[in-house]
Amino acid sequence: MRENMKKPRILYLSALPLGVGGIETHLLGLLEAVALQYETFLFAPAQSSFTKDALARKCQVSFWQVEKTGDIRAWFTLFFFLRKVRPDIVHVHDARAASILRPLAALFFNFPIINTVHLPPYYYQFEGKTARLRARVYSMVEKFLNRTMTTKIIYVGKHVYEEALALGYARLAQAELVENGIDLTPFRIDYTHRRKMLRTQTKTPLDMPVFVCVARLSSQKRQDVLLHAAAILKKNGMVFHLWLVGEGPERVALEHLSLELGLSDIVIFHGSRTDIPALLAASDVFVLLSDYEGRTLSVMEAQAAGLPCILSNVGDHPFMVQEGETGFIVPPRSPSAAAQAMQKMLTSVPQRIEMGEKAKKYAFTHFDKELQHKQSLNIYAALLEENGTIFSHSRE
Repeated sequence: MRENMKKPRILYLSALPLGVGGIETHLLGLLEAVALQYETFLFAPAQSSFTKDALARKCQVSFWQVEKTGDIRAWFTLFFFLRKVRPDIVHVHDARAASILRPLAALFFNFPIINTVHLPPYYYQFEGKTARLRARVYSMVEKFLNRTMTTKIIYVGKHVYEEALALGYARLAQAELVENGIDLTPFRIDYTHRRKMLRTQTKTPLDMPVFVCVARLSSQKRQDVLLHAAAILKKNGMVFHLWLVGEGPERVALEHLSLELGLSDIVIFHGSRTDIPALLAASDVFVLLSDYEGRTLSVMEAQAAGLPCILSNVGDHPFMVQEGETGFIVPPRSPSAAAQAMQKMLTSVPQRIEMGEKAKKYAFTHFDKELQHKQSLNIYAALLEENGTIFSHSRE
């Protein structure tokens, strides 16, 4: 009987520690979406908070550690885990895990592999005297593994999807554009009272314009550029506050820079927070000046909260913000350009409010995670049907 047959098994694989961030939000959303139709497994060096969230979504969690791509222990650990679980699909979420999985699968297993590219590995910079040679070799290997040992490659943003096809990192037949989405439910809540509370707690007057950046404090996100832009604004006599939300390796350096630039009276480091929708509602303009990005979840959340955005011209940012309508796009690594856009937001309050209203409307019509999950489920179903494994894979 169909009812007695086992659900197809999906293994989600990562070599990155999973804590808080865009990949984690993406994965938890997928686990929730597939829970009724599939038996799910997660194999990752997960942290306790993420493990708890995954278990709550009926996912079976196991752990491994990966020091580097050539970590022999990791290869054997994954091999024996795959033999034990016998997944119908393996869905991998980072380049290191993919580089270990694909040769193993080609030699010993016969299941479809989906590789979701959150941020292309070729964005990362090699260092040292052999950097150029290593980058070229890496590019050749990555293209070979993608095109010959990967069933489907999912790109979460339009820019990276088009770029990967143009550079030959994927074949058109295997590449899928499944744009990231977010849960819009928290942004349907009225946060007027919470806005007042947060403003009071941070000693921020209700009428004080607040720029906010929600991002990991890392070199990629370039909060240093944002601080230099804030210094230009302050020198120009502009009155505002800047909230930096997030943790990361650059926090101490950024705190020192804030002091050096004379911004300690207007900059607040909020650290890692779980009340992001409320913090966004207590702010007025979202700013993210990263060096590189894919399709940024925090930008979607900011617009869903009704904030206009000032973003660097990288990744999917130009596709996510309508220039002059819901925000501004500025060149990366340009404090002066960022300051100019920020000053426009300060000097024209009616325009800023109108932009925020348009941003919210755009978010609610373009960023719903349900579309992303529907596309993912369709990909799973098509692959299983091709392999003839739906409701028929015996593991006895």
